[in-house]
Amino acid sequence: MRRSSTHAPQLEAIALRLGDYLAESGYRGPFDIDGGISPDGHLLTTECNIRQTGTTYADFIIRHFFGPEASGMSWILGAEKGLAVDFAAGLDRLVDAGIAWRPGDEEGVILVNDTLAYDRTWRYLVVARSDHRADEIESAVARTLKFTSAISRK
Repeated sequence: MRRSSTHAPQLEAIALRLGDYLAESGYRGPFDIDGGISPDGHLLTTECNIRQTGTTYADFIIRHFFGPEASGMSWILGAEKGLAVDFAAGLDRLVDAGIAWRPGDEEGVILVNDTLAYDRTWRYLVVARSDHRADEIESAVARTLKFTSAISRK
């Protein structure tokens, strides 16, 4: 899951219209809009979730760690199969690669949930100051944790 600066203005306009409608209807709480990017580069919205969702928690983590700076961050929320080691060993590899986020850092990867024993999936949040840098960090995560997906990695 990725925050796209290219489509952010259009998505923000859609979210504001939906938020206004929900507020007028009496709803007070989180919601998100799901979608994707078509092969020809158009934003496609598919549904809205009027509840807390995975991106709600990603947003909470980013705001918790970065405070007022959070709105300018680029981030990628991912789940990929990869290296068959335990959570601590995977984290150690990310630290050794210099890409694990630590308090005070402006960018890095945060492992967000340990489900390795059940599904051998690494669940992570990459946070950076630009989309380009977020892509670079995610590519380094993919190499470090040896992701097996067919998704193109730089």
